[in-house]
Amino acid sequence: MQHLIMLATSEGQWVLPGTPEFFTALGDSKPDYNPLSFAVKNLGFVKLEVLDRSTVEIEMHPRNVELPALLAAQQQISSCGFALFRIRYFETDWKFEISSSAEHTIARLSELCIP
Repeated sequence: MQHLIMLATSEGQWVLPGTPEFFTALGDSKPDYNPLSFAVKNLGFVKLEVLDRSTVEIEMHPRNVELPALLAAQQQISSCGFALFRIRYFETDWKFEISSSAEHTIARLSELCIP
């Protein structure tokens, strides 16, 4: 299986890293920093990364995630067919949770993003 990373922007649009659409959403066409980390931590993007045939990682900074990005990620999770979901989220440091249920993962993402 091919390694895949995609990001939901704060407007809920899906972009792929390194594409013109990604750099437009980032607001920087030639970043001299890690643009994926910056987008997740500072701009509220939600990153979905396929780790293997059965596992997807969802990475986000809950305090910065806008509702359209959250809904886009939840929609993708509900239709992806993966067996394991690893949520990586930032509070004062990075934390991890694992779930074997899309429904639980969707609910947990909502809980994490409540202001």
